[in-house]
Order: sequence, then C-alpha cells, then structure tokens
Amino acid sequence: MNTRKLVWTSAVMFVLTYGLGFLVHGIILKSDYAQFPNMMRTDAEMMKRMYWIVLANVFFAVAFVWIYVQGLKQAAWVGQCLRYAVAVFAVAQLPGYMIEHAVAPWPAPLTIKTICLELVRMLILGVVVGLLYRKEAEAKA
Repeated sequence: MNTRKLVWTSAVMFVLTYGLGFLVHGIILKSDYAQFPNMMRTDAEMMKRMYWIVLANVFFAVAFVWIYVQGLKQAAWVGQCLRYAVAVFAVAQLPGYMIEHAVAPWPAPLTIKTICLELVRMLILGVVVGLLYRKEAEAKA
C-alpha cells in the first residue's frame, strides 16, 4: 500500500466530506432544522464544539479511504466505488438516521430528505475515491 497516496487521498476526502457536510446540513437543511430550535444547539454553542465535527470528519475520511483501498479488487472502478459508497452508507449512516427518527421527534419528510441527501453525498465521495484510485483498480483488472 502506498502510504503517501493514502494520506493525500484522505486529506482530499476530509475536505470533500467536510464541505459536502456543510452544504447538506449547514445550507440545504438549515431552514428545516430552524423549525426545531429546541433540538439543535445554537450556532454559538455548536462553534464551541466544532473540533468534534472536524475530528469526526478526519476519522471518517481516513477510514473511508483505508477500507476502500483494502477492498480493491478486479472489477470496473466505477461499479466498485459506487457499490462501496452504498455499502458504507448502509452501514455508517442509514441506520443512524433511522434510529434518530425513532427516538427523536424529527418529522418523517425531514428524515427522508436527509437520508437522500446523505446518499448523494456518499455517492460523490465514493466516485472521488474511486477516481483517485482508478489506476490501482485498473492494474488489478
């Protein structure tokens, strides 16, 4: 495994996952979240804890890339990265949003909207990591 490429790709994935997370939750869903002020921290309170979000995105980015690299196999890179993105979504995100909907009073339309946006986000991340490791995937094919 090329450690330098793993670190570089993890850095790219961190920027992308952080940016897409902000786009989804900080811009697209912001007005939806504003309807539930008692369920969310204020912006000032959240900013005091921003390091948690940064660390979560660092851990996710490194793990996302590392697991992808471990699973590279003889297959077309596009199909491989999309299957990977759907699998990660199904394991790491979908259950959390479903459980959160069951235990917190989030309305179903907002939960479904969030799930759909997160799936798109994950597919984008999958395609990017697939593109960055395309040569390695093609070498195995």
